[in-house]
Amino acid sequence: MYKPIKIVRITTVPISLKVLLTGQLDFMYNKGFEVTAISADGKEIKEISKSGKIPHLIFPLTRKITPLTDLYCLLKLFFYFIKHKPDIVHSHTPKAGLIGMLAAKLAGVPLKIHTIAGLPMMTAKGWRKKILIATEKLTYKAADEVLPNSKSMYNYLLDENLIEASKLKIISEGSSNGFDDERFNPEKILSGKIDEVKRMIEFDTKNFYLLFVGRMVIDKGLVELIESFLYLQSSYPNLKLLLLGEYEDDLSNIPEHIKWQIKTNSNIFHLGWRSDVEIFLSIANVLIHPSHREGFPNIVLQAAAMKCPILCSKIPGNIDIISSNQVGYLFAPQDKKSLINTFENFISDIELATMKAEKLQAYVWQNYPRRKVHEKIYKYYLTKLQEVELGQTSFSFQES
Repeated sequence: MYKPIKIVRITTVPISLKVLLTGQLDFMYNKGFEVTAISADGKEIKEISKSGKIPHLIFPLTRKITPLTDLYCLLKLFFYFIKHKPDIVHSHTPKAGLIGMLAAKLAGVPLKIHTIAGLPMMTAKGWRKKILIATEKLTYKAADEVLPNSKSMYNYLLDENLIEASKLKIISEGSSNGFDDERFNPEKILSGKIDEVKRMIEFDTKNFYLLFVGRMVIDKGLVELIESFLYLQSSYPNLKLLLLGEYEDDLSNIPEHIKWQIKTNSNIFHLGWRSDVEIFLSIANVLIHPSHREGFPNIVLQAAAMKCPILCSKIPGNIDIISSNQVGYLFAPQDKKSLINTFENFISDIELATMKAEKLQAYVWQNYPRRKVHEKIYKYYLTKLQEVELGQTSFSFQES
């Protein structure tokens, strides 16, 4: 008698389920999996569960170092896994990985997978860095397999001796979820939507629009971006900076003088978190992504799909998409001078920048459409289940 495969996807906060795994849980459900989502509480939960297919459970996961709360959450997850007996627990984000993999290991879950899409320890210092390294190693030890979502992250893990190579696996060319080729398609952007955004920012063809999309935190390079923009304004008075993202007051630590510039500078538009990023990518002259650490950045992938020129920091993750200056522009991370020089190089030859964007667009459309990535993750699950002797004799599969 066949039974459905039970899979639990767990992230620390619900926005990770919404943004990092858009469409993936429903895809697996439609393939015959019994899918459950787990995260802490948050405003995005209604959107995650709106299809009615995927139950979402709230557990007391936190993004900070909270030993007592973490232990309580570990015990709750352990008893949940004991009771419901999932076949796969697949975690995403550091704290969910630590708690989820340990609980799954203790409960005897057959297949335990953790995806790495970014590592806070890469920019941490002192005692915090030591704790983060120790917890990451513990997560990897509990997992059966670890999936860095980029080749450069794979190399970083090995170079830092964080995990043995036998536990590492990259699915296809990287990325946890690909890009939505219906949404991030220049040919399908409605002109009415573009006009609406243009009116909101008082768009003028004489201006040159820089776009930043991401969390408003130090690790995303916001400080050097604002300081570089202020410097460039004197030479390029028509520069405008569009900021799409929100402050995270408990994690940001953005200096007050930077916040003041964002609030008062008439050439900076802070538009908050937006669900229509594709519209801004269609009108911006360039995406600037000065992040200090990444796994495989969705916004860079989306900009590439939209044929928007890209300037980004030369770090793991970014360099998997912008593999060379032949398809984009790379600058040294946390380096204002390098950012400024790279921008001036970019703006000196817009025709060349457009050619690079076209070349990169062709590459990402070939390798990263969302359904193609989902299919590869699905087939990976089937292969791993068969390896732990839970294959076709026990479960009902739907091949593509």
